[in-house]
Amino acid sequence: MRECSTLDPFGAPALRLKPAYLGLAALGTVTIGVLIASAAVGTTHAHLDYFRADKAWFYIVLLTIAYMVSRGLAKSGSREHYNAS
Repeated sequence: MRECSTLDPFGAPALRLKPAYLGLAALGTVTIGVLIASAAVGTTHAHLDYFRADKAWFYIVLLTIAYMVSRGLAKSGSREHYNAS
């Protein structure tokens, strides 16, 4: 049986976020931020809407693609076994 180095006050192992989940949480936070910014920037009598919903969703798609590519790069080669010869 393995021992955990970190225990909470009740004796249970402490939960730690893995880097993959941390990146996913960051993506979710940024996505919510983009949607809030898009909703907050509206039209006034002096100008049109600068940050429309279609532009916000386009940025969210770009962020999601960037996240997926970064996860693919992080995992690439992690299962590769190289011979010494």
